[in-house]
Amino acid sequence: MKARPSLAVTLLASAASILPVLAHAETASSPDVALTVYQNGLTLVEDHRRMSLAGGSGTLAFDGVAQDLLPTSVQVSVPKGAVVREQSYQPPLDLQQLLRANVGQTITVVQTSPTGAPQRQTMRLLRAQPDVLLDNNGTVISGLPGQPEFSGIPAGLAVTPRLSAVVQGMPDGEQDVVLRYLSGGLNWHADHVLTLAPGGKSVALTTWATLTNGSGAAWSQAKVALIAGQVNRAEPVPMPAPMMMKAERVGAAAPAPQDSAPQRESLGGYHLYTLPGKVTLADGETRQFALLQTTSLPAEVLYEVRGSSYGSRSEEESHPAQILSFRNEGLSAPLPAGTARVYGADSSGAARFLGEDGIASTSDKGAVRLALGEAFDIGVTRNQTSFRKVSDNTYEAAYKIVLRNAQNTPVTVKVIDSMPGDWSITAESAAHQSPDASRAEWSVTLPAAGSTTLTYSVRVTS
Repeated sequence: MKARPSLAVTLLASAASILPVLAHAETASSPDVALTVYQNGLTLVEDHRRMSLAGGSGTLAFDGVAQDLLPTSVQVSVPKGAVVREQSYQPPLDLQQLLRANVGQTITVVQTSPTGAPQRQTMRLLRAQPDVLLDNNGTVISGLPGQPEFSGIPAGLAVTPRLSAVVQGMPDGEQDVVLRYLSGGLNWHADHVLTLAPGGKSVALTTWATLTNGSGAAWSQAKVALIAGQVNRAEPVPMPAPMMMKAERVGAAAPAPQDSAPQRESLGGYHLYTLPGKVTLADGETRQFALLQTTSLPAEVLYEVRGSSYGSRSEEESHPAQILSFRNEGLSAPLPAGTARVYGADSSGAARFLGEDGIASTSDKGAVRLALGEAFDIGVTRNQTSFRKVSDNTYEAAYKIVLRNAQNTPVTVKVIDSMPGDWSITAESAAHQSPDASRAEWSVTLPAAGSTTLTYSVRVTS
């Protein structure tokens, strides 16, 4: 079996003193990074560094890259005249890498005695994969009997993720080098907070960009831009398996201080938000940034109950769905896809959560409908009062729908019934509308603390 990844690895020398130094290479001390984060978990990283090569040729080492880097997406831009001949990605150091690098060598295995004291035993590592085999004075042991100790980090391995590029013809002196690559691990989504005004005729809207860093890298003073919309992917990204546990999220998501509002612009079929200033994100951290805000959007609370002319013939009890409807007017910007949470106030003015729903990407002046939940103080009873088969493929049916309102104000409920085949309403207590060939809709007004009955008959040919 494979070595357990939970086993502790003890390094007997300082990591700083034994890290392998690549010949003719320097790594940047303060990279200038720009992150373009997409809503599907993809990030474009653009990493600017000052680097030099002795003799104009050698290996440039980029430490601190994202752990979920997509190696086939890497672009290393070097000064004119220089040529990149080879690129390679080294995942961060883990136990399996140390075991593989020490095959044939003697390692120390630490076990705990019954008294709790550590007991060290040297063994020769015969094999690292698919399971560990050790030679203990001529006896072959399968698996690690304790915690392994290693005398140092073998050459060619890195504690953090590393990307290397073999370059020829580099000009003398420090030069600007740009590393670009796609990575997973960073993600953002929109969270829309809506506050419904008393009377339900308008809503206040604040849209937050929630940015989460699970990339395995800490980003310091990075320029961050967010892309709203879904870019096409040819195939799923074959991300490397995680090499270490990610840090836990740092508390609850806290709004980031804003020097100014994000800059917005269209980018082809997408929308780009450039965050003000620079952003520092620890691995595992979640932060929020205000994207959009308006104090009043015209809104309407709707009640809808849905049924079918070919449903059950027995009595059915239900409650209408409560829908918040509004148009994206006044922002002069589209609403990115995300989750919308709606709040309202009770008679004392205390805030109450009314429900949440998803918002699809919505253009400027586009319509939004949010399903908040069921209106339990409005009851609906549906009965099929008659059914007659006219022929093998034609029938006639009649329905009685009683709507009861327990509120102290009148309400309007839209009754929406789906209709199969070719259909026609032959009788009805209120005029219907047909938004398409498969539905009939009635708008029924209910008096305060009262009820209204809707009846209709339909002829259907399949």
